[in-house]
Amino acid sequence: MKIALLVPILFSCFILVKAQVYSPIPVSGFNEDVVAEGSGNSSLSTTTKEMDAVPISNFVLCTREFADANSFTPSGLYGLPDNGLLTTTTADRSFQFASFDGNNALYLFPTETGALTLNTPARYTNISLLTLSTEGSSTVSVSFDFTDGTHQVETKTISDWFDNIMSPFNSYGRLKRKDGPFTASTDYAGAENGKPVLAMLDFTLPCTKTLNSITIKNTSSGSTSSSFRSFIFAVSGLEIILKPTITTSATDTTICAGTVVTFTATSTNGGSAPEYLWKVNSAFVGTNTTFSSSTLQNNDLVTCILTSNLACAAPPVVTSTPIKIHVNPLLSPSDTITATDTAICEGTAITFTATPTNGGSNPVYQWLLNNIPVGENSTTYASDSLKNGDKVRCVMTSSAICLTKLSDISNRIAIEVTPVYTLIINPIDTLNANEPAVQLVGEPSGGIFSGHGVVGTTFNPAIAGVGTHPIRYILPDNQCTESVSSDIVVKQLPCDLTPETLFSPNGDGKNDLWEIGIFNSACILKAKVEVYNRWGKRVYRSDNYANNWNGTDGGKALSEGTYFFKIDYTIVDNPGSFSKTGTLTLFR
Repeated sequence: MKIALLVPILFSCFILVKAQVYSPIPVSGFNEDVVAEGSGNSSLSTTTKEMDAVPISNFVLCTREFADANSFTPSGLYGLPDNGLLTTTTADRSFQFASFDGNNALYLFPTETGALTLNTPARYTNISLLTLSTEGSSTVSVSFDFTDGTHQVETKTISDWFDNIMSPFNSYGRLKRKDGPFTASTDYAGAENGKPVLAMLDFTLPCTKTLNSITIKNTSSGSTSSSFRSFIFAVSGLEIILKPTITTSATDTTICAGTVVTFTATSTNGGSAPEYLWKVNSAFVGTNTTFSSSTLQNNDLVTCILTSNLACAAPPVVTSTPIKIHVNPLLSPSDTITATDTAICEGTAITFTATPTNGGSNPVYQWLLNNIPVGENSTTYASDSLKNGDKVRCVMTSSAICLTKLSDISNRIAIEVTPVYTLIINPIDTLNANEPAVQLVGEPSGGIFSGHGVVGTTFNPAIAGVGTHPIRYILPDNQCTESVSSDIVVKQLPCDLTPETLFSPNGDGKNDLWEIGIFNSACILKAKVEVYNRWGKRVYRSDNYANNWNGTDGGKALSEGTYFFKIDYTIVDNPGSFSKTGTLTLFR
């Protein structure tokens, strides 16, 4: 038999776990039923074997239900808990009996051997067996059988169930294995005296090994083979609880590209010299308790593997929960502006529009006119008062994250503004065809005159000839200013009857009388004039007109409007008579 000598390790494991709680360990291998249960009155039919000598004692154990059903006295004192669970008052140790209606004890006579097999092999630092011995104390050899084929063997003494030993498990009483009824002090006894006592056998195991089964041999020697009987009822133990843990934290998990992130590992049960191995995805990157990187990519998973050097660590290697890193790319904000026009006439409104790139959800805009802040926090800026040479820009401050810069200033748009003028041609009175050229004057100066009879900045009646001549005045290279026109009238001499087509008899000394021509000895000798309104009523008549009608009828001023005239006249050196008709506009 191979026996592992692990005393130093065993002591170390005990120190680490001594304050822990022993828990029941489910096992198989019990060979006898020595506990009477139920509400009947037969301990014979509910057990398989007596626990001590026959016929002297012939005792077994019973449950509380069985004792109460058979009126054991003192009432309520006898019997094991009906659920088979025994727990110390300090709750640091518990044992669970196997089912009372089946085999519930490993029953060993001297030289006999039995084995209890764990339902689930596991690693334990401490094992406790719930036992008792009858017909005197017994000696047992206990072998702990590990899954690696090694064994740990120890020899222990089990006290007789009526010895004066100390144990938290006592005063359950005992009763004859028979069919009832039961007589006090004859068929049941012990509980009122603190008997019987169940003893605990404690063992320390190597925490690095997995326990598979426990083999017990009754090694007692005595005068009779029926003495020194050993009983094992339950197994309890301290399972390995030194499980290493590792958690990791990061200074941030949502970052901008290039940001340094530091990860920190926090561990338990790592031992005196734990090993750390950091991984980014599947690549190994570091071996300290911290790891820093500025080259992480979006969705990288960062984990840390802890290898504990504790002898009892189970498992010795654990891995942290991955930390997922969200990496936002670096963004460069930019701003471009456009205008509805860049070359305008003075007073025309222009709207500028900013188009941001990487501006975020709520960018801020500051418009600049000749580097002076204007406008509002808006994507547009409009103005109808721009001057020639004005320059417009926009500063956009981004609200996005992970920026290479906070703001960007847009392109500059320069505005060409053409001034708008109101042109004026100074009026020129009616000219005779034989008069010399007259100077033309326009405001503002610098314009160009055009029209029949125009020579540079003069008007020549002889060139223009008799008639009404429109004269046009424009400013060159100014498409925003409209040209202006004015008429110049040239009369024919010496004999020409040219009645005015409009006059304004308003008493201002200008054009107050209706003139029809020149009366002199060289031209028109006499004229007969008749004027009619639009309804055909004659409103004025003169047989010898002298350019003296002031727009009245019988002294009453006529209303503004259009009138019709007829003129009969004679000219010098021509004995005949001539007539002329037309319309006349009167306004005041």
